Amino acid sequence: MIQEQVLLPCNIQKVIMSWQLEFNWMCSRLKGKSLITVILKLTWNAFIYAIWRERNPRQFRQQISSEEVINRSIKEVISFSA
Repeated sequence: MIQEQVLLPCNIQKVIMSWQLEFNWMCSRLKGKSLITVILKLTWNAFIYAIWRERNPRQFRQQISSEEVINRSIKEVISFSA
């Protein structure tokens, strides 16, 4: 699953839940300005951006990217932002 692959480099292993529970989990843990918090916020935002970018081709053109392509996209966003 994409979320697990995104969190693994941050040394976080957890069961992926519903969007609302994931959002609540992130909001409750991503407070402050420590380096790991900044990295996790950046990672979370890159994940949301990649999912948003994947949505339109899936919705309107029936084009589906592989998990590998989406993960690469997330890593690129994080690299450019850092």
